[in-house]
Amino acid sequence: MGPIQDLLVGLKRYVGWRALIVLVGLLGLEFGLRQNTHYGDWVVMNKHRIYGWKMLPSQDVWSRWYDIPIHINQWGYRGPEWDAPLQDDDGNYVKDESVFRVAIIGDSMTYGICVPYEDIYSKLLEDKLREDFQRRGIDKKPVVMNFAVQNYVFMQGALIYEHEISNWKPDLLVAPLSPHAILPFGGGEPPIEFPYAQSVLRTASYDYLFKKWINPATKKLSIAELTIGEPGAKTPAWPSPTKDELNLAELEAQFTKTPYKKEFGKYWKDDLERKAQLTKRLEEDG
Repeated sequence: MGPIQDLLVGLKRYVGWRALIVLVGLLGLEFGLRQNTHYGDWVVMNKHRIYGWKMLPSQDVWSRWYDIPIHINQWGYRGPEWDAPLQDDDGNYVKDESVFRVAIIGDSMTYGICVPYEDIYSKLLEDKLREDFQRRGIDKKPVVMNFAVQNYVFMQGALIYEHEISNWKPDLLVAPLSPHAILPFGGGEPPIEFPYAQSVLRTASYDYLFKKWINPATKKLSIAELTIGEPGAKTPAWPSPTKDELNLAELEAQFTKTPYKKEFGKYWKDDLERKAQLTKRLEEDG
């Protein structure tokens, strides 16, 4: 027998013909989708217990219109690879004094959806800082870290600061203001977890099944009806949305149209309070 026949016989022995037919069918579907469609070409996300959702790490994919390459680094954020935060001999996180570090939180506008990496403002800021430091003789390396994720609100960025950004001890935290960022955060979700889940989520086949079958069947569920995540001891959580706010998509549409209506004043007030609390946390962290 040839090598192909030997392989088929071996697979039959260990998995059986039915499983083998399913496996070959899935491989054929994956190959066909990769060759003839754009399924699997967008940034892949998974649910997150604290943030609600987060991009999977180490991706090289394409923008919404498939014309701009997107790199997601090993930490799950857009941009180049970052060195791990420094730790002392006791395992405590310490500041790297050779670096002037800027961390940015935000949503799609900061993430730079459909914008080449060289043109997003976090990269332009890093370039300007490098030029300015060289001109002024400042012996530090400027590093601007973009922690923005599509459709995030301010509270999710604050949670990222607590659980990730604070480990790098940044010199400056930038939190852009937009009406969308003021909206309530519906809470975390248990991530999709099963053997090889991250590999499966990256396939064109899963992307196809999700967009054609899974998402249409579940899109009526409100984000606010999910379990509220636990943001930690130092970062205050958004209160659970009231009954008239359960449909966050509808609330966002109304808020985007008329963000300064009197009935939305509570969101602006809450946002100012939470920004003040995060500022206090930053001062405590030095």
